[in-house]
Amino acid sequence: QRQMCIRDRYYYDAFFWFKQAADNKLKIACYQVGLFYEAGHGVEININQAMTYFRYAAKKGHFESTVRLAELLVKHVVAENYNEAIKWLRLLGKQDYEKAYYPLACLLTKKQKFLEAAVWHRQAAEKGNVTSQHRLAHCYRHGIGVDIDTQQAIAYYRGVSSSLEVQLEFADWLLSDGELISDASLRMSYLKLAADHHEPHLQASYEYGLFCYDTKKYIHAALYLNQAYSLLKTGDEFYKYAVALEKSTQPDILACFKEYRTAAKLGHLLSVMKIAHMLKNRVVYFDDDSTETSALYWFQFAADRYLIEACAITATCYETAYGTPKNIDIAVAYLKKGAELGDQDMQCRLATWLAKGYEDIAADINQAIEWYLKAATQNYSPAFFPLACLLAQVERYEEALIWYHKADEQSDIEAKLALARCYRYGIGTTINTDKSLLNLSLIHI
Repeated sequence: QRQMCIRDRYYYDAFFWFKQAADNKLKIACYQVGLFYEAGHGVEININQAMTYFRYAAKKGHFESTVRLAELLVKHVVAENYNEAIKWLRLLGKQDYEKAYYPLACLLTKKQKFLEAAVWHRQAAEKGNVTSQHRLAHCYRHGIGVDIDTQQAIAYYRGVSSSLEVQLEFADWLLSDGELISDASLRMSYLKLAADHHEPHLQASYEYGLFCYDTKKYIHAALYLNQAYSLLKTGDEFYKYAVALEKSTQPDILACFKEYRTAAKLGHLLSVMKIAHMLKNRVVYFDDDSTETSALYWFQFAADRYLIEACAITATCYETAYGTPKNIDIAVAYLKKGAELGDQDMQCRLATWLAKGYEDIAADINQAIEWYLKAATQNYSPAFFPLACLLAQVERYEEALIWYHKADEQSDIEAKLALARCYRYGIGTTINTDKSLLNLSLIHI
């Protein structure tokens, strides 16, 4: 009779017969009456009544009634229902009802039973529940209901690859802890995800841009560093951005120059030399005569900060009147600065000027010997022969002979001729005609 009533949608009649059976404690009938009350078929919707009938059937061991009761308790949960909902969900969980795992874990969390909640989240995660996987990642990260386990947290975060929100959360964690993942490429893949988001994470863009620069992916470096431009602070960062721009397809040279100049003003010496050479070689050109558009200004800027290459170029500019009036005193000052920094070439240039005098620079052989000696003791071969000559000139013959020999080892013909004279006349050594003739014959050969 009831099946016919349901088939013909005679819900009132069907409800009547189910109710009759339910009142006689038939658990399947209680389940059906509960469904009618829940859906409002043949009777007004009454969730409390539905739960009453489901509860009776559940107590009799009716599985479907237990499911519906648990679902209603979760759906219409209030603080007073937590314990009952947990009771029935726990019963379903123990019967391997997968849909009970996650809501049970959530209710246990609300009751601050974190240890048991983690157990049921793990059960749900194993069945592919993405939200539980995310929750477990959070638990292992912060030690909620479990011991802190970074590797487990990482594993769960990586497992939720389908959720952009979770992946962005993981990326944010990576940004806060640079040593979280030792695999740089893997770490950067998550940072790229955050950088490519429609609301890009600037710190992710910044770090990924620098990573691209270090791996010589200059086009990408320019893109992401531009995205994180507001985070660039140091000269080195602006320099890397400028290099990335310059190495990009169809670079804007003026934009590159401006970024190099920004880095230069922050004291980045490679950038200083870069813009100086760009101005010197007319890679960029400005009509105005401001100091910042002068190559010499930037070479001198770097030289004043003890960059050896810049000292040499600045000295040459003042010596040859390139971009400035000729001033030998300033040229000597920069040569001396470079020489004191240990540059052998500038030590020799300074020594050459001092050996013979140069324009307003008075000759000073002893000073010249000192500078040649500094270069020679650094095994700078061009200094060997002129040093030996000056030592001979001040009658320090034995020392001169040593440096003639060193110059001779570098196949210096003039040094070999000087050695022939020394051995012939006994200058700084005893007379040795055989050695003298040998050196002369080798010169002939």
